[in-house]
Amino acid sequence: MTELTFALEPYTHELLDELKPLAEEHARELVPVEYNVRFPHEGCFQLEERNRIRCYIARSEGMIVGYNGFALLGGGENGSLVAEQLVLFLKQDFRKFFNALKFLKWCDDQLVKDGVQFVNQHVTEAVDYSPLLRRLNYVKAETVYRRRLWVTQ
Repeated sequence: MTELTFALEPYTHELLDELKPLAEEHARELVPVEYNVRFPHEGCFQLEERNRIRCYIARSEGMIVGYNGFALLGGGENGSLVAEQLVLFLKQDFRKFFNALKFLKWCDDQLVKDGVQFVNQHVTEAVDYSPLLRRLNYVKAETVYRRRLWVTQ
């Protein structure tokens, strides 16, 4: 298996097109989670315009094999800058050999360079990587429950 490379990439329509097959694989993995939420892309473009979104991409031989997206919230005068995870996925074959640990650590290092004081990572019931987060000194901060309020067509 080749070495993974990591990079911060701008949130663009081109990146979304390139991510589409991987996002579909990600959605299939989350099928057991009935209440999957889709974030509106327009909101993310607005965050990009304000330099408040971070799209970290993992590649192998030029192909995207993973992504980790954050919205940067707060900051300003005397406020803590918080990175709120929007999405995280790494292809199954690339989760071995400490790749996931390296990717998460690299993302944290990039967020530190941006002045982020806190990172919120979201773990699903379908893919629970809590042990990996604990290894990186994350602590469980809250439990979130979700309920669908309407049926989509």
